Amino acid sequence: MVEDTVEDAEDAAAIEGGREWYLYVLFCSDDSLYTGVTIDIDRRVRAHNSGKGAKYTRSRRPVHLAACVKVGEKGRALSLEYRFKQLSRSKKIDHVATNLEYFLEDNSPRVNSENDSVDHCGDHEHF
Repeated sequence: MVEDTVEDAEDAAAIEGGREWYLYVLFCSDDSLYTGVTIDIDRRVRAHNSGKGAKYTRSRRPVHLAACVKVGEKGRALSLEYRFKQLSRSKKIDHVATNLEYFLEDNSPRVNSENDSVDHCGDHEHF
């Protein structure tokens, strides 16, 4: 499966390069939301829009980045992804409006315990 190959490549790159993981939320063309984790936001959004991303987004293109935030290690990223997916749509929209900052505050430990700041994906094009 293409999606598995993309995720395997991301895992290998993250292990070798010690890269940070991101939690991201996409707005889909049918007005739904999609949540995922990655180490490369731009590449992942391009994959979703080319039909090589998640099966869910293939029929809901184009997708647009709504929010993303650096969350650290892969395990934390996966845990936050699961928690975010459990929220109601209205709660997800509220958190997207704050670029996930309050969501992270509610799911301590914080992203960066040294200075307690949240690292958003400022360089990436948002919806």
